[in-house]
Amino acid sequence: MDLTSDEVFKILVVEDNVINQLVTKKIIEKNNYVCKVVDDGFGALQILDNEYFDLILMDINMPLMNGFETTKRIRQLGIKTPIVALTAFDKDEITDEAISSGMNDIIIKPFEPVKLFKIINYLICETKNVGC
Repeated sequence: MDLTSDEVFKILVVEDNVINQLVTKKIIEKNNYVCKVVDDGFGALQILDNEYFDLILMDINMPLMNGFETTKRIRQLGIKTPIVALTAFDKDEITDEAISSGMNDIIIKPFEPVKLFKIINYLICETKNVGC
């Protein structure tokens, strides 16, 4: 697969907070990525049934089904898409749980867009096995 700079990546944002949804979506689309947003883990599982994404940004603290549980279910479906936790928690507190649930990385909110895209690009390139 040729990963040229004009390839458009699709990012799924799983986030229950409307303001965070808007902010994250705006940041992602500003970088010419396609962004879809769902409100919860059930929405994520539903959309992943029909659509492919290059990366998933997963809020940890959601009602009904948290980010860890959602990630576990996504992995049980055999979906290998990189998943990055978005959280206001201290990274050290959740690292073990994030890794054991199948997450690839953690970003602490509020995040800097540059840092977010470094992680996104690294994980997408690594997954697609191409040098970026």
